[in-house]
Order: sequence, then structure tokens, then C-alpha cells
Amino acid sequence: MLSYADAERKMATLMLAEMKFHEENIVPIIKKENPDLAEGTMVPITNLPEELKQRRKSLHHDVESYGKELAARPEFFDIMQPWMVDVVGCKGDGCDVKEVLEDLDFKRMIEQQGPLAAQVQKFITECGFEISDRGGGGGSWHVGVPCNDVEARKLCSLVHIQFKKAVDYRLIKVIRHFWGWKLPTLPNWNAVEEYFKDNKDGHSE
Repeated sequence: MLSYADAERKMATLMLAEMKFHEENIVPIIKKENPDLAEGTMVPITNLPEELKQRRKSLHHDVESYGKELAARPEFFDIMQPWMVDVVGCKGDGCDVKEVLEDLDFKRMIEQQGPLAAQVQKFITECGFEISDRGGGGGSWHVGVPCNDVEARKLCSLVHIQFKKAVDYRLIKVIRHFWGWKLPTLPNWNAVEEYFKDNKDGHSE
């Protein structure tokens, strides 16, 4: 039986290779094409050399393939988090969107975009779920929660029951979409960096 620690170590190593390739090869191209772009902003890359395209595709395939392998192991059936549940809503009253966008504090933005947004966020947290993605602007807001199969069904049901009127009147909508076979401790590259900080025996150099 494969231990979680061993699976986590291998997944983190694969994700680190993909992340380093992006930082060393893709980020310089993005900065050259968009010198005034704010740090962390996502933009499409239109003229990536074929060699880099193939290498990036190969590294991403390695991560995806190992996730699929883990997802097929019985001991990981209830561990993997392939679903992202998004709760999306309309902008509430009393929010100066321009002011909040300028300081890029998305959590503050959501809290200020009407009481409904704050209630949804509070409810999800009190139900024991961890919000990994949040944003807002352009008249809307959203929070995202990574889930396994059971958690996804539970969260969707809870939100529909608790906020039935808001859903019926289209003030909010709940969306469940597949976002990849993820280990709960490694949802993104930020988590990979934290993993290698906490595990000094990892090969992060």
C-alpha cells in the first residue's frame, strides 16, 4: 500500500519541476511581452517556441498522469480532490470596487461586496470547508473550495439548502467542475513551495 507521505513527495517533486520550468522559461517571455504587467497576473502566451511548448506539455502530463494513477488506487479513493465547487454571486451594495481592486485584497473585496457574499463565505467555513480561491470585480464575486466526491456533493447540497432563495432568484449560483486529480495538501504551486520549506530533505534546489 502506498503511503500518503510517499505519494505527496513524488507529486511535489513533479509539480516542482513544472513550476521551475515555468519560472525559468515562461515568466521571462511574459515579462518581455508585457513589461508593465502586475506581478502574478495571468496572460495568454501566443508565441511560445515549439520546443518550450512540448517541454511544458510533457511536464504537465507527468503531473496529470501521476494524479490519475493515485486516483485509481483504492487507498486514495476518498483522498483525492478532483472537484472545485465555486459559489458565484452578484455584487452587493456599498462596495467601492475600484478602491478595493487597487489594493488587490480579494478577501476584503468579497467581504465588502454585500452581506450575502460575507454570509456565504462564513457559512462555508463554519461547515468545515477550506476556501482556496476567492476573487471579485466586474459586478461579481466568487469563492472556490476543492473537494473530493463526497465533499463536493455535501457542499453543493448545503449551499442550495441554506441559500435556497438566493439561488432561486439567481443572486448566487453553485458550480462544480473538474479541476484535476489533486492531493489536498498540494492544490497549487504555492503549496509545493511550502512543502519543500517544511521538508528539508526534499530536493528543492
